[in-house]
Amino acid sequence: MKRWTALVGAISLLSVTGCRVVAVGPHGGRWELLGSRLVEFHADHDAVLAGLQGSYRAIRIDVDRAPLEMYDIKVNFANGESYSPDIRHHFREGGWSRIIDLPGLKRVIKSVEFWYKTTHRGEGRAKVDVWGLH
Repeated sequence: MKRWTALVGAISLLSVTGCRVVAVGPHGGRWELLGSRLVEFHADHDAVLAGLQGSYRAIRIDVDRAPLEMYDIKVNFANGESYSPDIRHHFREGGWSRIIDLPGLKRVIKSVEFWYKTTHRGEGRAKVDVWGLH
């Protein structure tokens, strides 16, 4: 996908292991797909359950299939703490967020919640992917 290569440059490795998608960029770090959601046509709240797959130092949000306006995001960690980075962003179809550094050392992510509204009803449901950086 063009959006992925535009963000991390040439991908040196892409593999599918079970349900896990992992990508390694040219500057190190391993990105793992934490989960995806197809979102509805109106203002709503949704979550991606990460499944406690490992520990991460950053996340990134990708949006495909339709534009989306994201109002807020909340990362819930396995130890009960949460983090709400400042992200109010209008995603174009095929767009992505900045890399969002997580506080502290690597953290085990339980879920990522987000509040949004789709901006163009006629273009289909937006797909939101949440990636974690090991």
